[in-house]
This record gives sequence, structure tokens and C-alpha cells, in this order.
Amino acid sequence: MLKSRDLDRIRALPSLGAVYSRRNLAFIGPPGTGKTHLAQAFGYENDIGS
Repeated sequence: MLKSRDLDRIRALPSLGAVYSRRNLAFIGPPGTGKTHLAQAFGYENDIGS
């Protein structure tokens, strides 16, 4: 179950605030929960590295 604090952080991901402030971004959780998919989708949607 996600807490409202966590939902706010997830909703703020597209703003790239963590990237622009040069902070690390980590997707943490048990195997099979979609961490890799989420990280790839985040990079694709925000066109990181171009």
C-alpha cells in the first residue's frame, strides 16, 4: 500500500526535479514488481541522455 507521501513523489517524477538537482533516483522493491519497466518508461518519456 502506498502512502500519500509516496504518491506525491511518484506524481512528481515527470518534473525531473531529482535529475536537475543531481540527486539519485532509485526504484526499490521485490522482484517482479515492474521496477525496470518503470525506470525505462521514465527515461523514455523524459528523453534522458539525448
